[in-house]
Amino acid sequence: MAKVLVFLDNPGAELKKSSLELLTLARSLGESAVAVNGEVSDAAAATLAEYGVSTVVRPSAQDLNDYLVAPKAAYVAAAAEATGAGVVLLDNSPEGKEIAARVGIRLNAGVITDAVGVDADGTAHKSVLAGSYNTSCKAKTAVSVVTLKANNVTPEPAAAPSAPESLTVEVPATAAVARITAREQKVASGRPDLTDARIVVAGGRGLDGDFGPVEELADAWVQQWGRHAPPPTPAGSARCAGWPDRQDSLAAAVHLRGHLGCHPAEGRHADLQGHRRRQQGRRVAGVRNRRLWHHR
Repeated sequence: MAKVLVFLDNPGAELKKSSLELLTLARSLGESAVAVNGEVSDAAAATLAEYGVSTVVRPSAQDLNDYLVAPKAAYVAAAAEATGAGVVLLDNSPEGKEIAARVGIRLNAGVITDAVGVDADGTAHKSVLAGSYNTSCKAKTAVSVVTLKANNVTPEPAAAPSAPESLTVEVPATAAVARITAREQKVASGRPDLTDARIVVAGGRGLDGDFGPVEELADAWVQQWGRHAPPPTPAGSARCAGWPDRQDSLAAAVHLRGHLGCHPAEGRHADLQGHRRRQQGRRVAGVRNRRLWHHR
């Protein structure tokens, strides 16, 4: 049976939906092990057993959060070697992708990012161009490292809970190079985490920094759909962006305040009068016989 390693970074008191998706996918591919960084609460440990995890790996060093991603990547690579994993799964966050790249270098493994699913033979599937096309790829190396997009796997516990074994691996000291000197805690907004949100409401520059209308639109969306859709996550162009990754996902864009009740691009090309697509149209300066002239 194939062995799969899942990396969970600071799982907290309760595992996130994206983490449960990783555990579900790993169990479908073979025997799953979890490399954990940070404290694991009793509830999180019970969830790991509920999802059929066979081994829980912990690092020998307890200060990985004090550094940038290099020590975490070294730890994940060491955990993959210790468990004999042929597939390493991580979340699709920017940090997850960077860790995946570094793990790929350490293990001489192929790295696949933005995956929406993985087959038993290691073939990874990706949804590209806003879900217009589905592509498949597979690493030719003995070990493959894959980052999984959230909201693509339905979390399902195992038929019977497991009794995970504990394993501690050494983290190479040379990996601890760039230390984090300070952190600023982000104030929780009460909205779903962006990586877990199925509906994302995004606001553009026309809001002039006032995202109140975006909040109102998000709340109106919930009132309209009720429990049939999770609360959308308001997003600003300077903070985060919405993306329609799948057909059952949705991103709404608010261009200007006046567009809250209509399509953001009314008339197909509204607000694009000065766009370069018109540079060969009427009333655009051109050169003819070395003299400036205007199209008529």
